[in-house]
Amino acid sequence: MSLSPEVLQLTYRPDLDVLVSRWMRQPTAEELQAGYEELLNAAARHQCHTWLIDARRRADSNKDRTPWMVEYFFPKLAQRLPGTV
Repeated sequence: MSLSPEVLQLTYRPDLDVLVSRWMRQPTAEELQAGYEELLNAAARHQCHTWLIDARRRADSNKDRTPWMVEYFFPKLAQRLPGTV
Protein backbone atom coordinates (compact mmCIF):
# COMPACT_ATOMS: atom_id res chain seq x y z
CA MET A 1 0.00 0.00 0.00
CA SER A 2 1.40 3.37 -0.99
CA LEU A 3 -0.04 6.26 0.95
CA SER A 4 -1.25 9.44 -0.66
CA PRO A 5 0.16 12.82 0.41
CA GLU A 6 -3.20 13.50 2.05
CA VAL A 7 -2.21 10.90 4.66
CA LEU A 8 1.59 11.07 4.91
CA GLN A 9 4.18 13.37 3.41
CA LEU A 10 7.84 12.30 3.30
CA THR A 11 10.64 14.71 2.48
CA TYR A 12 14.35 13.98 2.56
CA ARG A 13 16.48 17.03 3.37
CA PRO A 14 19.96 16.23 2.03
CA ASP A 15 21.30 19.56 3.34
CA LEU A 16 20.50 18.37 6.89
CA ASP A 17 20.53 14.61 6.23
CA VAL A 18 17.09 14.44 7.85
CA LEU A 19 14.00 12.55 6.73
CA VAL A 20 10.88 14.53 7.60
CA SER A 21 7.54 12.74 7.80
CA ARG A 22 4.26 14.55 8.36
CA TRP A 23 1.06 12.75 9.20
CA MET A 24 -1.67 14.86 7.64
CA ARG A 25 -4.53 13.18 9.50
CA GLN A 26 -5.24 10.30 11.84
CA PRO A 27 -4.27 7.12 9.92
CA THR A 28 -6.07 3.82 10.07
CA ALA A 29 -4.09 0.92 11.52
CA GLU A 30 -3.24 -0.24 8.00
CA GLU A 31 -2.18 3.26 6.93
CA LEU A 32 0.00 3.62 10.02
CA GLN A 33 1.85 0.41 9.23
CA ALA A 34 2.17 1.31 5.55
CA GLY A 35 3.42 4.77 6.49
CA TYR A 36 6.16 3.44 8.73
CA GLU A 37 7.15 0.99 5.98
CA GLU A 38 7.41 3.91 3.54
CA LEU A 39 9.41 5.87 6.09
CA LEU A 40 11.83 2.98 6.55
CA ASN A 41 12.17 2.45 2.79
CA ALA A 42 12.97 6.13 2.25
CA ALA A 43 15.45 6.15 5.13
CA ALA A 44 17.20 3.06 3.78
CA ARG A 45 17.30 4.52 0.28
CA HIS A 46 19.03 7.66 1.58
CA GLN A 47 20.93 5.88 4.39
CA CYS A 48 19.40 8.48 6.67
CA HIS A 49 19.47 7.82 10.42
CA THR A 50 17.87 11.09 11.51
CA TRP A 51 14.10 11.30 11.31
CA LEU A 52 11.64 14.02 12.26
CA ILE A 53 8.15 12.59 12.67
CA ASP A 54 5.50 15.29 12.84
CA ALA A 55 2.41 13.69 14.34
CA ARG A 56 0.61 16.84 15.45
CA ARG A 57 -2.35 16.15 13.17
CA ARG A 58 -2.82 12.66 14.53
CA ALA A 59 -5.51 12.38 17.19
CA ASP A 60 -3.62 9.71 19.13
CA SER A 61 -0.61 7.49 18.82
CA ASN A 62 -2.53 4.32 17.90
CA LYS A 63 -1.58 2.60 21.15
CA ASP A 64 -3.03 -0.64 19.84
CA ARG A 65 -0.22 -0.61 17.22
CA THR A 66 2.52 -0.69 19.88
CA PRO A 67 2.93 -4.49 19.69
CA TRP A 68 3.41 -4.24 15.91
CA MET A 69 6.03 -1.52 16.37
CA VAL A 70 7.93 -3.46 19.04
CA GLU A 71 7.66 -6.95 17.58
CA TYR A 72 7.89 -6.19 13.85
CA PHE A 73 8.93 -2.65 12.93
CA PHE A 74 11.82 -1.98 15.34
CA PRO A 75 13.57 -5.30 14.58
CA LYS A 76 13.17 -4.63 10.85
CA LEU A 77 14.51 -1.11 11.35
CA ALA A 78 17.57 -2.45 13.16
CA GLN A 79 18.27 -4.85 10.27
CA ARG A 80 17.90 -2.28 7.51
CA LEU A 81 19.56 0.70 9.24
CA PRO A 82 22.15 -0.54 11.73
CA GLY A 83 23.15 2.00 14.35
CA THR A 84 21.22 4.70 16.12
CA VAL A 85 18.16 6.07 14.34
